[in-house]
Amino acid sequence: MLQLRGTAKVQKQLNLKPRDLSPIRVSESGLGDWVVHLATIDRRKVFLFVNEKTLLSFISYGVTKKNAKNIHDVFINGIFRYMCLEDFSAKAIDQMMQGYFDMEYTKTNSRKILGNVNNLMQTYAHYIYTEGGLEYCDLTAIIQQINRMPQRHIDWKYSVDAAKAVFD
Repeated sequence: MLQLRGTAKVQKQLNLKPRDLSPIRVSESGLGDWVVHLATIDRRKVFLFVNEKTLLSFISYGVTKKNAKNIHDVFINGIFRYMCLEDFSAKAIDQMMQGYFDMEYTKTNSRKILGNVNNLMQTYAHYIYTEGGLEYCDLTAIIQQINRMPQRHIDWKYSVDAAKAVFD
């Protein structure tokens, strides 16, 4: 089961109350649990999804109150497309998707991960603005580039390589 650890902004966007949040558990499925953060880039709301184990990340933009309720579908579609783009094996993709059919929300539980989330959000914003905004940038290339940046939290490995190692 997937646990999406939502920041306070995400909880507010989804209108989640404390009673709607599940207790925090460590997931053994796929890559484990993910943190989701909401920010505004180029006057559009974006969800940033970051994996806790590998810091693998991707963003999805165009978030509204109406479509934010479909965050599970947004996440599944985003991670599936990214894994296909990065040539993950069919077995790895299948293994990932099997564990993520069900989802529950929790609050965040790690300041260390939140620090990484904030740094990644600033990096995404920088690259997007440098390329002229969401309308003109190649978001796929930006996501790939950021996942190929060495990350101190995972011993200076690339997030994409750390994620592939989980499935090997």
